[in-house]
Amino acid sequence: MKQLYKLPAKFWNDHAERGLPAGELSSESGNLVWIVATEDEIKEILSDAKFYSDPWGPDDLPPGLKASAARTVKAIERQTREK
Repeated sequence: MKQLYKLPAKFWNDHAERGLPAGELSSESGNLVWIVATEDEIKEILSDAKFYSDPWGPDDLPPGLKASAARTVKAIERQTREK
């Protein structure tokens, strides 16, 4: 079943541009995106965001991507707890 999620745009765009399962973009406003994703897709985004936000994760990232990944983890965890 697909559900709507609100996520930071910077990390989601990077994730989607790498061709990984990212759900479908519903709308975008400023630094946020609303996506429609399955449980498997949101788990994939969460796993990738945890890797990127980890202090031992990749180092040479575009400015702000590590912080956006950390915000993505928090956003997904908050929204999946609420459902």
